[in-house]
Amino acid sequence: MQDGEKKRVHLDYQTKANIIRILGFVILSFCYLIFFFNTKGHLILKADVDGEFHFSRIMSLSNIWQSPVNFHYYNHTGQIVNLMYPWATVYPMYWLIKLTGSIVGGYYIYFLILTFATLEITYQCLRHMKQKNLSSILGAVLYAFAICRTSDIYCRADVGEAVSLTIFPIVLLGIYRLFYLEKPYWKTLVVGMTLLVYTHVLSLIIASVMVVFFAILSIIHRRFNINRLVSLLKAGGMSILLGLGFLVPMLQVMATVKINGPQSYDLYVCALKPIQLWEWSLQNTATTRDLYGAVFLVVIIAILLNIKKIKGFFKDTLIGTAFFTFISTTLFPWGIFQKQFGMLQFPWRFITVATLLLCVTASELMKDYELNHSNKQSKVVLFFLILIIVVSHWGVMNDVYKWNGNNNGNDNTVYVRGITKNVSFNGYGDYNPASSNNDDGNVSSQLICVNQQWVSVKHKVSSNMMSYEFKSNDEATAILPVYAFPGEKLIQNGISQIPNAATDGATQVNLVDGENKIVISYGYSILARIAWTVSLIIFLIFNGRMLYKKYKKQI
Repeated sequence: MQDGEKKRVHLDYQTKANIIRILGFVILSFCYLIFFFNTKGHLILKADVDGEFHFSRIMSLSNIWQSPVNFHYYNHTGQIVNLMYPWATVYPMYWLIKLTGSIVGGYYIYFLILTFATLEITYQCLRHMKQKNLSSILGAVLYAFAICRTSDIYCRADVGEAVSLTIFPIVLLGIYRLFYLEKPYWKTLVVGMTLLVYTHVLSLIIASVMVVFFAILSIIHRRFNINRLVSLLKAGGMSILLGLGFLVPMLQVMATVKINGPQSYDLYVCALKPIQLWEWSLQNTATTRDLYGAVFLVVIIAILLNIKKIKGFFKDTLIGTAFFTFISTTLFPWGIFQKQFGMLQFPWRFITVATLLLCVTASELMKDYELNHSNKQSKVVLFFLILIIVVSHWGVMNDVYKWNGNNNGNDNTVYVRGITKNVSFNGYGDYNPASSNNDDGNVSSQLICVNQQWVSVKHKVSSNMMSYEFKSNDEATAILPVYAFPGEKLIQNGISQIPNAATDGATQVNLVDGENKIVISYGYSILARIAWTVSLIIFLIFNGRMLYKKYKKQI
């Protein structure tokens, strides 16, 4: 090679196509994630009580590797939320918040990255469902720009559900590989369900309903056999084993202490009336409910007009769309299932599953167009369809925060103050011991109960511990303003004590006559540590075997 001659890198067609697609998804991610500012130029978010709850649990992850409890948050009461609500997939948001120095800024960047992940994951899942390139892109864009996703991110700030929407396509691919391939493959379903275990328990239940639905369809189609049953059991068993790191500590708390769960609502009352679903979707507005939006109504009409072109698995996704839409409305007899599914709170949550299935079905129409038209024509059509989706989304976003002509929301300062001062979000007593209901106001105010009188007490707060100093005139029983859960540690005047719970669920101690210096901290129980270890070992074995098999195939 002569001096000065430049070596050129030649990329094959597929590599170029992948680069263009990825760059396109990056651009679309910025088109989706709109950053809102107030009149002062501050980033704002309309998070309300749900958002404040999630910001509290995310910021409390600063010491998660040492303790499940961070005393800086939840009124310093020793809340065990991080054992009751999965945190692994939102942990990166904590570091983004630390990096930007802003809760709102970290939130926006996290969901910018997650939007790209949603586009790419949905695309790859559709490709593995044997869809063509352009049809997979359309399905991915439709799903990432869905109004139900916008509602979770912008109107409800429901972090767990918003992240779950990124994982649902993996679950659906797992369903496809288990019930629709000639030789069932169960490991993809394990990946999706395990990620949901560590993301959002309610979404895990919703995904399980989706799995059961397709299992029933498989039985109806007479495709279900002993191999699929064994594969389904393997997927369920492995998902449980991999999820022990979260499931066991959560169940230990629930078995030890009766917890106030999120408020239950009348499911029939909270379900959407069919006319409401139609009219509100036509309005093309993101609200605190999951809806379809105008674009999806057009997609539904297009599918119905071309329904004969929808076959096989995609016909079943269309049936699934109809079913999950049906159970999100008052047409379904929710009153019968109130007791069993009360924790669902809002049946319209099933619209998220229906949305995914509808996007997958729509990709089949695009595939049919690709097969009957030139590649150039298909690309032009795809471009205009994506343009319509983006413009429609911008129309939604134009009104999402508007109030009297200005953007309505709170900046970082408001949220920091809201989660570190005396908070009263999310029903006030969620995840407190149920027995604390009469005393939770005193506990949240950091008062100590001595001789049945709630009085102020000198205290110091750090992430890992609460320390109290109280001078007692005699020996007495006292209730400290920290809730008693598994893993609690108590040191009184330098001597380790066995923590006890008072009748209201807070920590009870026996004061000595004179000075009492008490330090309370939390660690992970032995059972929780064992569960972690088992899950980690299973994770290494599960992935190690897959990598080994892949390596053997390449030899």
